[in-house]
Amino acid sequence: MLKITPTAKSLADSPKKFTRLLLTEEPLANHRFVESAEGTTTYKMGVGKWSKIDARSFRTIIRSIIQAAKSHKVESLAVDFSVLNFSSLKNYGESWVASTIAENFLLANYEFTTYKTGKKAKDNLKEILITNLSSKEAIYGLKRGITLGEYTNQVRDIANTPACDMSPTNLGDAAKRLASGTKVQVKVLKEVDIKKLKMGALLAVGGS
Repeated sequence: MLKITPTAKSLADSPKKFTRLLLTEEPLANHRFVESAEGTTTYKMGVGKWSKIDARSFRTIIRSIIQAAKSHKVESLAVDFSVLNFSSLKNYGESWVASTIAENFLLANYEFTTYKTGKKAKDNLKEILITNLSSKEAIYGLKRGITLGEYTNQVRDIANTPACDMSPTNLGDAAKRLASGTKVQVKVLKEVDIKKLKMGALLAVGGS
């Protein structure tokens, strides 16, 4: 699972293992790696004119960052929150920006690999350090985005699991696990309850 960690420190203070992401106003096709004499690596990524970035294109940029990192086999990535907090998104507030970043990082990184073999774990993006993030509003938004992204991905796992493994009983158990620790109440109907409700189609599908 992708780990997202906030820090009040600057991008320059990131540990050497982190590839530093540098966004530029160059065209979207402009991507390149730069290695310094000190041994740090920087990934320069063009996103176009910042003044033209709206909420929709912002989400696309966040997801593109993940795609680029994975394609270059980057395991640890450092991202500057102050740079991602574009002036064109000022009206949305830091909480929304941080939440959108975290949620879309996790959604873009999702892969359903339960039935795959031979996948090299070392090729996965493992952690993202978000620097220059310290305000209570931004930290709250980041936590919210992580929650949304992680739970959405868990639901994706359920939806992607074939019926031969995700039986009605297993689906009920999965729903209970997802709701555990929340105020959500889950009631799993037994066969007799379903018959009383005359849900014949559901019984037929569940028994197939």
